[in-house]
Amino acid sequence: MKRWQLIAEDIYKSTSIDALLEARGKAEGYIHGLVDAGHLSTRDTERDYLILSIVQRRREFLQKLLNEYGY
Repeated sequence: MKRWQLIAEDIYKSTSIDALLEARGKAEGYIHGLVDAGHLSTRDTERDYLILSIVQRRREFLQKLLNEYGY
């Protein structure tokens, strides 16, 4: 598997808010590394929006699940 696939898998498999935040940090670090190396544009707002919206949806799902089970 490629690194970005492992990072995406970490986001989708997150079962806690802390795990999700860690996965998000890895994704942001990976993207910053690609930008610094000149492989990605700093103006790719569509990509950034997509990543952040995936994380936000997962966070909302986890929060709802935790609330339903009384955590």
